[in-house]
Amino acid sequence: MKIFSGLIKIAATVAIVIFSILNTAPMSVHYFFGKSPVQLPIFIVVLSSLLLGVLLSGLLYSMDRFRLKRQIGMMKKNRSKKTGR
Repeated sequence: MKIFSGLIKIAATVAIVIFSILNTAPMSVHYFFGKSPVQLPIFIVVLSSLLLGVLLSGLLYSMDRFRLKRQIGMMKKNRSKKTGR
């Protein structure tokens, strides 16, 4: 299983490197209104957007999981009060 996991990591790394090499053309990015655009390679824009999406979804997932764990704890507490344990 470790070999399979390692091969997937290597394949993902190779795919990212190839994507980065093939998409080095500059692109204008407008961050704020009225500010001059920033010139960045396309792969930086795409990979940073992907990373931001992964981080945001991970944050939302962990918040939801925390809420559910808290709810389970409250339910267990209520159940133990009803049964007298």
